[in-house]
Amino acid sequence: MVVPMISEVYWGSLDAKPDRVHNYEVGLSIITLAGALVGQVLFGIAADIWGRRKMYGLELVVLIFSTLGMSMASSGKFDSMSIIGVLLFWRFFMGLGVGADYPLSAIICSEFVTPFPPYSTANIYVRLAPTRIRGRMLAAVFLCQSLGEAAAAVVALIAVAGFRHSLPNDPEIRECTGSCVQNLDSIWRLIVGLGAVPAFIAIWFRLTIIESPRYTTDVLQNSLQAAADVSQFYQSAEISSASSLGHESLHPVGETISLSPTQTREYGFMPSVISRQPSSVELENASSPPLHFWRDLRSFLKQKRNLRTLVATSLCWFCLDLPFYGLGLMNVDIINTIWYGNHIPSAGVYESLLRVSYQSIVVVSSGAIVGSCIAVLTIDRIGRRNLQLLGFCLLFILNVIIGASFRYLSTHGDSSALVVLYVLTQIFFNFGKLSTSLYITRSHS
Repeated sequence: MVVPMISEVYWGSLDAKPDRVHNYEVGLSIITLAGALVGQVLFGIAADIWGRRKMYGLELVVLIFSTLGMSMASSGKFDSMSIIGVLLFWRFFMGLGVGADYPLSAIICSEFVTPFPPYSTANIYVRLAPTRIRGRMLAAVFLCQSLGEAAAAVVALIAVAGFRHSLPNDPEIRECTGSCVQNLDSIWRLIVGLGAVPAFIAIWFRLTIIESPRYTTDVLQNSLQAAADVSQFYQSAEISSASSLGHESLHPVGETISLSPTQTREYGFMPSVISRQPSSVELENASSPPLHFWRDLRSFLKQKRNLRTLVATSLCWFCLDLPFYGLGLMNVDIINTIWYGNHIPSAGVYESLLRVSYQSIVVVSSGAIVGSCIAVLTIDRIGRRNLQLLGFCLLFILNVIIGASFRYLSTHGDSSALVVLYVLTQIFFNFGKLSTSLYITRSHS
């Protein structure tokens, strides 16, 4: 929604787009994906070195400032600056923040729902979530992504509707000049700027969330701190020290064993913690994580099963994203073609923007939300592997049907069939692959 408005405001091309404007729009999309790629790698490594909690707050700060920066981007007086250069700059950092959120949100959720193995080097066992709902909890993360996309489309719809008396709606008048340009400029800045509001709300939760207990135990090697963080997270949980058993020979000098039994209540699950209190020497060494990132990575990849799982999961992501982004569903022209075929009715500026908004909600967001909800309800029943295989098989069938019938349906047939096919595609994008690959990777690691 935003890019067509920017095109009209600065390059006057809401309807007919010269090659230069088309290249600008493609550049804005590519630079965002490039930022996301850099953000995933950069913040993924940083989270392993400095902790999930710190990076989780930092990437949201980057996202907030880049969002506000883009909403206030300007070409300067008398076009003293290149507006496309300024927009590309801020879009890159927006992509950086969005890309960082992918690994951090998923890994934090997965580490909170994955129990510590009893053979952990720190001898700590923490169970934060019952086994039967772990898949649902991680699938709910991807459900929020679909809900966020729908919320953004609704905000755009409301913003356009709020300016309905200020935008020309005569199909014969396609030029946007004077007050029309000013109003479009206000609309796209409002849409982008409002994107920072939920981020401002979320930043408090991110800055106050506890560090991942698994990171504290396995990387910082401080099981006592992990147990304390878990007890703080569940305020009603208490870590009680066991009374001395009178058998000092059973435990090494300088170590004591702390136990907290598992408690189940009607409204939640208390953590089960068996922690080893480290000696004073260990506490000094646990103040900062050991910088063995590359050594640990090589050791991990040397195990054939780990490398195979990582490569297979990465290829699944690649195979999914290729058609997902290649379809370009958020492109105005493609959405209009899906909705109307080759017989797109003429419309004024207001009607053109309004229908793209609700078409995006129907074609993209509705299917994504339904697919994510189905995944949440079925992932712990069908199984992760079966769910992913089912999703890929159905996507293969749907993409073959769309590819074979697109030209006919858009030219001679009923375009409503295309809408149904694309909605089904969005359902199975989110039903299988998006909700399972991260869980499979985390479970194997």
